[in-house]
Amino acid sequence: MNTPLIPTHKLENPSVEEKELNSLQNIDFDYNAEPIWELADRLSAQVPQEEWAKLPTDLARNFDHYHIKSQKNGSRSPKIW
Repeated sequence: MNTPLIPTHKLENPSVEEKELNSLQNIDFDYNAEPIWELADRLSAQVPQEEWAKLPTDLARNFDHYHIKSQKNGSRSPKIW
C-alpha cells in the first residue's frame, strides 16, 4: 500500500507536522542552486588544516558521546575537540 507523503484529506485541527507538510507543497525547487556537497566542500576548504586536526578521529562514530559531553559542560555550542 502506498501512503502519500502529503495527506489528501483536510483535517479540522491539523497538527504542527501536518501544517509543515502542507506548507512544503508551496516551495519551488531552485535548479540553479549550488548542490549541498559543493557547498560543504567550499566551506570546509575555508577551515585551516590545523583546526581539522583538532577533531577527534572517532567523531563520526561517537558523535552522541561528544555531543552529550559538550552539553554536560554547559556549552551552548559544542566544543568537541
